Amino acid sequence: MVFDLIVPVPPSRKRASYQPVVEIATAIGARIPMPVNVAALTKIKDTPELKNVFDYNERIRLLQNAFGVDRDASPTNASCLSTTCIVRERPPTL
Repeated sequence: MVFDLIVPVPPSRKRASYQPVVEIATAIGARIPMPVNVAALTKIKDTPELKNVFDYNERIRLLQNAFGVDRDASPTNASCLSTTCIVRERPPTL
């Protein structure tokens, strides 16, 4: 599949200046090369961090209606590759 741009998914928790998902998207964009649009998606609903949510259906439920598309920042009819970053501090206990 061919993409027109990379769109990082806004993180659950805002950090002061460093966002791993933006750094990953930027590195991929520089390597391919492909433009990265950090303004295309916005977080419109607070969600908990998902690093400790292992159930797929629960993740879907938590993320429903959590994001909006900024039509002014997004090209029309663009094919986008979205990136996300989940960092788990320790493996889950079984």
